[in-house]
Amino acid sequence: MQRQWEMQRQLEMQRQLEMHRRWEMQRQWDTHYQCQYGGWSRVHGRYQCRQCRRILSNFILKCEQCGLGVCGRCRRDSGLQYTQR
Repeated sequence: MQRQWEMQRQLEMQRQLEMHRRWEMQRQWDTHYQCQYGGWSRVHGRYQCRQCRRILSNFILKCEQCGLGVCGRCRRDSGLQYTQR
């Protein structure tokens, strides 16, 4: 009985951590969303997208105004315009 309770507690903690992680991602995105995104620079190297957390091995698109770094898919899906500079 104790073992089952511990497993349920662990699952609940994992669920809460995942909810918090998603909330934090949304909060960060909302903060950056206020930016007008004047231009995006392609920064070469290995990065992690701030929106979807996907690891990018070649480059990331970085907002020149607020520094938000996102993959091309997240930039496209959110309707953000890419202006190569």
